Amino acid sequence: MTKYLQTDPEWANEKLGYSQTTISANGCFVTCLGMLSDTQPNFVNNQLKNKNGFSGASQNLVISEKAAEILNLEYHGKSASKPSYDTIAEVFVPKGQHFIVVLADGTQVDPLGKGNYKIKNYRLFKRKENMSCEIELEKNRKWLKARKEQVKELEKKVVYWQGRYKTYFRYLANRKKQVAELEKLVKELKEKGQEIPKELQKLINEISKFKEE
Repeated sequence: MTKYLQTDPEWANEKLGYSQTTISANGCFVTCLGMLSDTQPNFVNNQLKNKNGFSGASQNLVISEKAAEILNLEYHGKSASKPSYDTIAEVFVPKGQHFIVVLADGTQVDPLGKGNYKIKNYRLFKRKENMSCEIELEKNRKWLKARKEQVKELEKKVVYWQGRYKTYFRYLANRKKQVAELEKLVKELKEKGQEIPKELQKLINEISKFKEE
């Protein structure tokens, strides 16, 4: 989780929602959302503005369900009991409202950088801790599927070439057998002093080429 202060000069004077107030003055909730989602408060503010995440007369009140959807968080409503995960809590202050992040171990992270507060209630926003894992798993699934398809294609090629090689080896065996028979016949004709027929001579020439190959 990234810790942010609503008073950071980078976004302190940015208008909260469509109101005239600033993130520095009233942007504690937006800043807490930024911490949970690892998103700078000014970016959170802009995303909520662009996707109708604010309500109220001044359009500066965060719609929790909408914010969770926009920032890829889970939201499970309000609770008086502390959850077992990092979340947002409303705290008691003399005037108005103030929100902080409460870690799983109870540590308070105040966007104003101050001390401990008495908790009023918890706004059960939750980080989707497994989101990055799910994304990686989906990538791996796609990669594995592609590899399986490649393997299938290679197996098809192997079967094809195995068939081709078997056919070729049978062809070679037959040719060698034919060569041996022709050589035997030529030898017999020469021993008898007989003339070698033209057709046989053509075959002999082909045999010579085959041997050279």
